[in-house]
Amino acid sequence: MSLEGLREKLAEIAETIGGGMVDAEQAKINAMKEMAPTPAQAAVFGSYMVPGSSIPDVAGELPVIPSGELDQLSDIGPAFLEGERAPSLKENVQEGNYLDAAFQGLGLAGDALTAVAPPIAAALKAPRAIQKAAKAGTELKPLMTTEELLNIRQANVAADRPRLQFEGPESKPRDIQVADRISTTGKYRGAPRGLESPQALSAMRRRLEKYLTDGQDYKDWYKDTNNWAKMMSGDRAGLEDLYAATAAITSQGTSVSANAPMAIKGFNQGLMGEKVWTGRFPSNQSAAIEKIFTGVGDDLGPKRQPFFEALAQMDNRARQTNDIRQARAFGYTHPDGSDWSGGLSEAQHRFMDRETSKLVDYANKNKLAGSDNWDKDQVQAAIWVAQKAEDDGSTLAQAGGMFSDFTPEAVMRTEAMPSKSLDHLSGLGENPEMLDVFSATQDDILMNPQGQSIIGSEAGALMPPQYEGAGLYEGGASPGIGQPIAVGKLTTDTKQQVIDPSSQRLVEGISAAEGLVRAQDTVGYTFIVKAEKAADRNALKVNLGRPVTSDELQNIQAKLDDEYGPYTMFAVHGKEGLEIISAGDEATAKLKKWKDPKKAKAKENPTAWQGNTKKLLKGVFGNDLKGTEFGINQGKLVGDTYDWTFTPSRYLPEIEKLPPDMQSRIDEAFRKVAPQLEELDARLVDQFPDAGERQEMVTLVRRTLATKGISGLRKLVDQGVVPAVALAILGPIAMSQSDQSANTL
Repeated sequence: MSLEGLREKLAEIAETIGGGMVDAEQAKINAMKEMAPTPAQAAVFGSYMVPGSSIPDVAGELPVIPSGELDQLSDIGPAFLEGERAPSLKENVQEGNYLDAAFQGLGLAGDALTAVAPPIAAALKAPRAIQKAAKAGTELKPLMTTEELLNIRQANVAADRPRLQFEGPESKPRDIQVADRISTTGKYRGAPRGLESPQALSAMRRRLEKYLTDGQDYKDWYKDTNNWAKMMSGDRAGLEDLYAATAAITSQGTSVSANAPMAIKGFNQGLMGEKVWTGRFPSNQSAAIEKIFTGVGDDLGPKRQPFFEALAQMDNRARQTNDIRQARAFGYTHPDGSDWSGGLSEAQHRFMDRETSKLVDYANKNKLAGSDNWDKDQVQAAIWVAQKAEDDGSTLAQAGGMFSDFTPEAVMRTEAMPSKSLDHLSGLGENPEMLDVFSATQDDILMNPQGQSIIGSEAGALMPPQYEGAGLYEGGASPGIGQPIAVGKLTTDTKQQVIDPSSQRLVEGISAAEGLVRAQDTVGYTFIVKAEKAADRNALKVNLGRPVTSDELQNIQAKLDDEYGPYTMFAVHGKEGLEIISAGDEATAKLKKWKDPKKAKAKENPTAWQGNTKKLLKGVFGNDLKGTEFGINQGKLVGDTYDWTFTPSRYLPEIEKLPPDMQSRIDEAFRKVAPQLEELDARLVDQFPDAGERQEMVTLVRRTLATKGISGLRKLVDQGVVPAVALAILGPIAMSQSDQSANTL
């Protein structure tokens, strides 16, 4: 393919992928900052930043980055004219430098897209599989090309829902032509109590201007929240609308920290088509949430409708959110002088609207936060953050907490090493580098363009991008990924918080679908919440400020086994460290009876294991240990936890608990990814015979999922068709379990 042809092809790929990816030029800038280059290095770096620089880069005409010894600007000329040339795209491919080649190609795509569509110039994130192959060295070739993986990723765009519509009369304040002041009293219409003179009005404005100035760095609170919601929803406007409307409905009389868990609880209940019961006032708020999940909701009211529009960043927003915080900032109080805590009248809304417009002019005139393009939402956000900080006696950062800071998340963990019960691709366990590349390729296939689980995305779950994590499988290293999923909580009669049942069914259905298509024995998720009683704890989060390594994970697991016995506690990766969980009720009971063997007279203490575990962690991680947080794990394993084999019939019930429309969307994910996973397995065996053999059980399950979906697999199980095939394949393994009939699958 010619250079121009490659440029056009990559531009086409980049244009289809669109938002949600890291900008290529910004990535270069970030790299420059981290490397702290000398002036000479910065000059050459700059040549890579120029639009169109990817063309000479691909051709091998750009200089390599000078060494740190060339630290003067006088070194620039020789660096450009006489310095060593960087390898071309062709040379990198020939020499097996796939990562460098991938980034050159992606830079070319970014340049092409910048030329044809500057407003949406989004770059392509190199697939993890290509990076892993490059890291492994020239002997290990990628199992799929960059273009193949990017095309697969783009095909994994999940379906959206229609944009939310509202019906009924609008509840915004009426625009009426009346004088700003009441002629008989001098009081300003709708103003706070006692505001009856120009001097009092000026004092209120000065107070608001101070709040605005103090909170100016938080002007983009709504925009940042919307960006988070876009990321969590996979950039689907219809799904964002449902979340924003739910959060607006549950916002009545609550702080962001209290509202966030209530909002996601109501969202997941609505998503699952189950009875909604959430919010500070659940009897009326829940019905409103149920209605918006029909696609058409009632107008949310003079406070909540603007809040929804700001969260969703709707176009042509006419008004800001006049909430309790804003009312207090303006100086509204109840007749007894207590802090304002109710709704506002039409006149009060009109007064606040007029004054907010003046504050927009003030912010623009004074270029607060370096901007002269303020809007009403930004003014309101800056003021309420500053007012909240003053009212609570907190910092601005604490007052400006976002939904992202307070939304609970469970973590689903998956891996690519197939179930050993099937002897499927069993050679992967003997070649860590090959397993690493295979794992990354499988993960790429199962991702959407935003780096989320395509199965979870199709289900409609709100999720941040997946993260890469170290893992263990039967004592050996097994790379995997973690997929956080936003979940709700509820409080029991004993005041113990547990995962909301709708959220639990959602997470377990997604986990089961992942395990089914990946040919895993089980898939687990964790959700650790605060324990009301220290003696009830059975898990802890460990903060390292970084991912745990495979060696560290094996090290701490060995120490846990030595201290408490095998299969008592398990260490699993986390995004910023790891989590340690009890293996079950019996294991927890065993932990509570643990005694320090060094103390012969030690009394039984149900919490002694907690202090001891912290000592073990300190011994492994030293100063990297940033903190520990003990709690109760509400997560579990789904799949075959009886015989620890790949048994699809163990997964089906969890998937079938999902609503029919959600199952249909997951079927669509299976239709896309199942054939790609089979192609991946075929290429692995073809290129690396030592990987072992493929087993027909896996092929049959995936073929069924791709063509007939969940219901088709259920028919095979119920009719007993598959067990006959499975017996022929599994031999001794299956024969020992032949009495299980259809449950063999």
